[in-house]
Amino acid sequence: MLMTWRHRVLVAVCCWLGMTACVTAQGGAPGSEPASVQPVDPDAPNLVHDRHHHVHNKPHPRSPDASRFLTTRPDAIQLPLPEEKDAFTFVVFGDRTGGPPEGINVLADAVRDTNLLEPDFVITVGDLIQGYGEAPEWMRDMKEYKSVMGKLLCPWFPVAGNHDVYWRDKDGSGDARPPEEHEKNYEMHFGPLWYAFRHKNSWFIIVYTDEANPQTGERNFNKPENHEMSDEQFQFIDQMLTKAKDADHVFLFMHHPRWTGGNYGQSWERVHKRLVEAGNVTAVFAGHIHRMRYDPRDGIDYVTLATVGGGQSGVIPSAGFLHQYHVVTVRKDQVAMAAFPVGAAMNVREMTHELQQIALKIHSTPTPIASELKLNADGSAEGIVRLTVKNPTTSSVDATASLDSRDSRWRFTPDHDHGMIKPNSERTFVFHAERPASPIDETFRPVEVVLNRDLLAPSARYPLPEARTPAPISVDDVSGVSSVDRMLRVGGKQEHVVLVPDRLSPTTDRITVECMFRAESFPERTGVLSKAQSGDYGLFINNGIPQFSYWAGSGYVSVRAARPLELGRWYHIAAQYDGERSTLFVDGKPVAMTAGTGEVRRHNLPLAIGADVDGQGRIVDPIDGYIDAVRISNVARYNPARDFKPPVRAIADDQTVLALNFDLVIGGISFDESQTNAHVKVAEENIVPKEQPEGTEPAQPTDAAPAAPAAAPAPQATSSGAAESRPAIVAPATLRMPSIIAHRGASHDAPENTLPAFKLSFEQKADGFEGDFHLTADGQIVAMHDADLKRTGGVERKVSEMTLAEIRSLDVGGWKSPQFAGTVAPTLAECLAVLPKDKLFFIEIKCGPEIVPALNSTLASAGVSLSQLRVISFNADVIKAVKEQVPGMKAFWLTSFKAPEGQTQKQPTLDQVLEQLKAIHADGLDCRADVEVVNESFVAGLRQAGYEFHVWTVDDPAVANRMIQLGVDSITTNRPGFLREQLQPSR
Repeated sequence: MLMTWRHRVLVAVCCWLGMTACVTAQGGAPGSEPASVQPVDPDAPNLVHDRHHHVHNKPHPRSPDASRFLTTRPDAIQLPLPEEKDAFTFVVFGDRTGGPPEGINVLADAVRDTNLLEPDFVITVGDLIQGYGEAPEWMRDMKEYKSVMGKLLCPWFPVAGNHDVYWRDKDGSGDARPPEEHEKNYEMHFGPLWYAFRHKNSWFIIVYTDEANPQTGERNFNKPENHEMSDEQFQFIDQMLTKAKDADHVFLFMHHPRWTGGNYGQSWERVHKRLVEAGNVTAVFAGHIHRMRYDPRDGIDYVTLATVGGGQSGVIPSAGFLHQYHVVTVRKDQVAMAAFPVGAAMNVREMTHELQQIALKIHSTPTPIASELKLNADGSAEGIVRLTVKNPTTSSVDATASLDSRDSRWRFTPDHDHGMIKPNSERTFVFHAERPASPIDETFRPVEVVLNRDLLAPSARYPLPEARTPAPISVDDVSGVSSVDRMLRVGGKQEHVVLVPDRLSPTTDRITVECMFRAESFPERTGVLSKAQSGDYGLFINNGIPQFSYWAGSGYVSVRAARPLELGRWYHIAAQYDGERSTLFVDGKPVAMTAGTGEVRRHNLPLAIGADVDGQGRIVDPIDGYIDAVRISNVARYNPARDFKPPVRAIADDQTVLALNFDLVIGGISFDESQTNAHVKVAEENIVPKEQPEGTEPAQPTDAAPAAPAAAPAPQATSSGAAESRPAIVAPATLRMPSIIAHRGASHDAPENTLPAFKLSFEQKADGFEGDFHLTADGQIVAMHDADLKRTGGVERKVSEMTLAEIRSLDVGGWKSPQFAGTVAPTLAECLAVLPKDKLFFIEIKCGPEIVPALNSTLASAGVSLSQLRVISFNADVIKAVKEQVPGMKAFWLTSFKAPEGQTQKQPTLDQVLEQLKAIHADGLDCRADVEVVNESFVAGLRQAGYEFHVWTVDDPAVANRMIQLGVDSITTNRPGFLREQLQPSR
């Protein structure tokens, strides 16, 4: 299987991190030029890192046997040969369970990868099945796991984990727990709880770490007293080490990494001492914690694996939080280990020419985008965006489409869409986009259409590069946003060039291309306005001489000026083809003409402004100079026999297909003023103020061109004299009932942050619930308010230092009432699963921004619309990270109000709140309902700046009514049912 998009991101991150570490170690900063870094090897001056020097083992022995090396070349160097000694490989799988049932697909991918590698065998490290149930569920899980593992070409050997042997009365029937729990089932279907085997003079010992407490019979891996190894098992280990005393290597495998201490106690010390005494124990492998970890000690490699389908946050994949497996290569004197992301192995035999041609054809097939989006002068926008994904091949394509914008004020419905496209068919994805009236300022960003496609081959899916295309958007009169005349600075650099989407091949056989241009130097060949590549058209300046080419008939009808332009002077250059001839104009004067007729040829390359393009649409031959007033028309505008007054602006009319003046640049987009709406991305630093060219004025209409429309009215000036472009947003004119949000669920009547509390909130007619979330030590997101579990779980340990499994072994409901005894802390995924489609979920993040990648991953796989979700946090960095990393998610900053010591005014003030919200790109404020601070002027300030307004935690109906009078968007309460009964309906 080719790398999934997650694996591609992981590889890119790993490469970037590696380079950063290397450059920093050499005294440079990340991103600094290689030339500023001292070479690590005098013979390799371009090498700037020494990662290839950092190896764990010594070089492999070479063979001196010259008879094994043959050539017919005289005086050839004999290349070193490897020793002819046995070596072998085996693969280790991590935990399968603790995640969603769909994790079995990850295990299947790991099996596929392993079959491509064909090691001698596979060993697991436990938690093979979901377990924690009674016999019927256990049998179902066991059959599923063995069915997938049965596809391995090599033998495999299991290790028992807690999920494989723990029994739980899930339905509350009160059935008695069997003394041995599921041990008998495990040994009947998987094999012995502990055993050993030999392979090529190495021994492999499998250990069982979930024996019952010999005194109490309890099985609980969170209690140190339950981690005593039985004498029977210890004696078995001792016997096997004695039997393997002459082995090259001994490897141990178990589930719990007991050597890490903590809740595992110190019982491993007795075993470790015996392993050291043996002298040939090379490594010990474990799992359970769902992240990779390496703890070498006394010459023994202690290695913990992450997961192959188990619960996995993926919070930092490059640091070991991912689905992966270990490949171990064993030689007599040393062992090599490497971890591979699941799905990273590529099937060489599937890389046929036919497959590649299919992939290239899908990748190069245009995706038509139709848009009804319109941006209004007040910053509001709304419309439908449609994209039609075509599959012109004989293989199926899996496509996922979405809309995205770095401007958080956009709202998209649905947040994404996914579908299978069968061979030689197509599918249309439809999205609704809207933006409320809010400032068109430096934070404005356009809408992008995001398309991900996977080619589905027999043994793998092959992800194609993600495609991001600006959604076409028509623009109302937003001329007041800028009153400064600007121009595009190209500077002879590819990154300065503007590419216009392929909507600019005229619909007739006539065309006029024109622009204002000033050169700073004259290279041998440069493009000015071009999409010429065996078709279409191009305007060039070569060695200072303008030239225009237009494809008609069997080739280009080209026209070339006789004299070069001068450096540092503005020119208006126009070129046209009128069906019979190409004509070139400089400053309104015809300077050259060439006759030619024939059929035109179009292609789908973009138009380069400031350069030419090659056959793949890549930028080549950029100019060194300034461009302005770019206009392309599907009509021959000018009379070849007479002069005209050159325009200083590109004025759009019905025949214009592109009009770019570069004055209106918002959020990195320069707006096309024609009806085509071919808005373009620009680097804003390349848009600079322009001096007015001398001796130019707007063009007058000619016989070939209709009159241009009147210019838009100038913006109204404010009292300061500046153009006012920011619309006012005021509080709602009529009162409405806000959303009632259950604080930590219906926490007055049920244990906070538990599924019973969340479910009860809906019985009490809440519009949604709020929950608090932390990141566990193994990268899982769990519902918990406090940083530790002392208050609700009875254990004085921090959430961040415990695994999810450890937390879920605790009762977090019994403290509230005996009826809730046995309630466990839910994961975020479980909370999302109980959210009705018409309810809201406020997700309060109680830790730092390190949780955001896991949050994004969980939300992506939950299938819940982002329109139902809100992230809230007191930590401003969390809100900022959410807005950057979770496109389309609403996020509100939490705050309360307090007067600093020695002062009377509570802080933060309105100005401080607005400054913070803007800095972190929040969608609004969620604050304590402090009636001393939250008043009409406070709320009006928030509304005028375009922010939402929410309050917490209100159980008093009088306070709630006051907040309703102020127009609050939501009220968070511990008693949703009571509060709703007490509140009066809106009047």
